[in-house]
Amino acid sequence: MNRLFSVLCLCLLPWGVFAHETAKRGIIFDHPWIRATAPNAMMAAGYFKLINGGFEDDRLVTATANFAKKVEIHETIKEGDVSKMRAIAGGIDVPQEAEFIFQPGGLHLMFRGLDKQMVAGEKFIVEMEFEKAGKVMVEFLVEKAGKRGHDHSGNMKSGTGHH
Repeated sequence: MNRLFSVLCLCLLPWGVFAHETAKRGIIFDHPWIRATAPNAMMAAGYFKLINGGFEDDRLVTATANFAKKVEIHETIKEGDVSKMRAIAGGIDVPQEAEFIFQPGGLHLMFRGLDKQMVAGEKFIVEMEFEKAGKVMVEFLVEKAGKRGHDHSGNMKSGTGHH
């Protein structure tokens, strides 16, 4: 019950109160970041923790960004000793009370056809669209290559079993 109260309070606060967190209708994005790229890179990856603290199941359908021609929801799968990335068609289900970690080696956003280099310290808006919560504008911070983001280990789902 305390968690539900906390999530409700988060949703009632204006955007931007917390550094690096966005919330809408119980959908919370924690520490969204994009890995910095080389000067002529055509792709970049985006990561974050996604929490559905709302009152109903939802579905992350698509994402768009004005700095990339296409944004795909990807997963990394292991086939034998080889890791491969593949796009997840149709988005992912985000059940009520679920937490997903979009991280290197797992679920992530793939920004294809970049307009420019992703330079550490820059910020970009990514529009995430959900079936029920609608469009959520999320600010991503570009962080240095090799950066692994905050430690979101513990009891959270990696997101690999919910799509």
